[in-house]
Amino acid sequence: MEREPAAEELGRLLAMGARRHFEPYRKLFLIWGILLPIAGGGSELFARIGKEGWIPALWLSLVALGMAISVIASRRIQRRSGVRPALLGYHIALWLGCSGCIISLYLIGALGDVFPLAYLPALSLPVIALCALVSGALFRSRGLYAASACLLTGAVPAVIFPERGSLIQAALLGIALIILGSRRNG
Repeated sequence: MEREPAAEELGRLLAMGARRHFEPYRKLFLIWGILLPIAGGGSELFARIGKEGWIPALWLSLVALGMAISVIASRRIQRRSGVRPALLGYHIALWLGCSGCIISLYLIGALGDVFPLAYLPALSLPVIALCALVSGALFRSRGLYAASACLLTGAVPAVIFPERGSLIQAALLGIALIILGSRRNG
């Protein structure tokens, strides 16, 4: 019987440590929460004016910008705090893997002509939802669990309305990331 309170206490301490190490990185969620809706809105605009060829360049440039800002900000935070939490290493590897999966889906769709690229957001939302779910487990964040559920649910309208998939994906990700970045307890 005494083991349960000790296990609960250990879980509580681990959650506090994860949140403490997660806290300085909240601004990165805000940055991505701004960049992704810009990419989705820009994609929608380019599609409407008949410049679909510009969409990959838009996404690649904004993702490269976000990654550069993330790396620079992470290094500053680590230098200032002197701490590089192990959880952060897992988190980075997870999201790099997520990005690799989505890029692979894009290449398979574009080069292999396996599926219409309009369905890429619908295919990528479950991958992103899975990564958000694992991130939620790493950081013990109910916000990330909720974001995961919303992103997975967002795949349905992205399938029904594939011509609006980028906009749906960007809006969901933008809202989720801004909420996560603005919350104090992950």
